[in-house]
Amino acid sequence: MFIGFGGAVESIGEMIFSEQEIYEKLKFLIQGEKKVFLVTHSPPKNCSLDKSFSGKHIGSESVRKIIEEFSPEFSVSGHCHEAFGKEIIEKTFCINVSSVKEEKIVLIDTKEKKVERIEL
Repeated sequence: MFIGFGGAVESIGEMIFSEQEIYEKLKFLIQGEKKVFLVTHSPPKNCSLDKSFSGKHIGSESVRKIIEEFSPEFSVSGHCHEAFGKEIIEKTFCINVSSVKEEKIVLIDTKEKKVERIEL
């Protein structure tokens, strides 16, 4: 099951949500699902995938809480363009795909749990 949520807590524009809104909507969508591929704009808070250039963690506490409570197989995010990478949180393979505007894409091998960044 693919479950997604756009927008962010600290962002510019019209897609701004509270942590409570993010958590409640994701919890509603993920409950009862066994194999989940979570796709969110914001990465989970306090990991290597949400560090800005200034070193501030700009991820979502709610995305982190959903990962810790429901253990989706994968969590894919962006938002923090400078934090491309992968990390395992609990049992979840988390990936920040960074920014397409840099003319790079990311291939995710879900079987082998490998990530490859390719320049266009």
